Amino acid sequence: MRGGKKLFSLGLEERDGLNRKLGGGLPQGSIVLIEGKYGAGKSVLCQRFAYGLCEMGNYVCYVTPELDLMSFLRQMKSLNYDMTDHILAHRFAFITFVPQPGGSYVEKLLNADRMWNGDVTIIDAFDQILRNDEKFETLFRQDKEEDISIQIVSFLRNLIRKEKTVVMTIDPTNLSEDALSPFRSVADVYLQLKMFDVGGEIRRMMEVRRFSGMGKQVGDSIGYSVRADVGIIIEARAVI
Repeated sequence: MRGGKKLFSLGLEERDGLNRKLGGGLPQGSIVLIEGKYGAGKSVLCQRFAYGLCEMGNYVCYVTPELDLMSFLRQMKSLNYDMTDHILAHRFAFITFVPQPGGSYVEKLLNADRMWNGDVTIIDAFDQILRNDEKFETLFRQDKEEDISIQIVSFLRNLIRKEKTVVMTIDPTNLSEDALSPFRSVADVYLQLKMFDVGGEIRRMMEVRRFSGMGKQVGDSIGYSVRADVGIIIEARAVI
């Protein structure tokens, strides 16, 4: 805790070191933006967050347009993040949000009370939900897509006043700079995930662009990899 702000520990201290690298956890009452292109590891990082948070006794709601529950559970188990006990203990809620072009998905999202009941809500591939929203696409054609981003940011600000923490992932190639800017500006924690090809080997790096309310010092960049049956691994070696 720093400056009176509670941290949601990500747990697994002896297993991967991620919680230590991020200063002891995610600040309670914060917006966490994870930004990265396809394949950078956004979903796996969210899954690691969800598992660790539940292991520490927190209630997590996980929203994704990309997987149904059974596919999610299989993927989690392949990473040694078995969620079965947490579901049975009512520490974890999973919502599949499959948008089709032309729906009012942002409005549904903001009014879905079940999504915001947990300590932490994780929305993976949030950009997909935005891009399939009829109102957003209309504003996009008018170069006014920033308006709906500001509306969402206003909702999130009210939510974090209730000590909720919201994690969202965005692929920046799917949204304009105008649409992205409000989310980047409001984020208390802003992580950019990047990939590098080093001698034919793909390496990943997490750049910490902002981390307000941290418990301990957070590094500027964190190298990591993803391994079957292990999950996230923090790399001691340099990424490049």
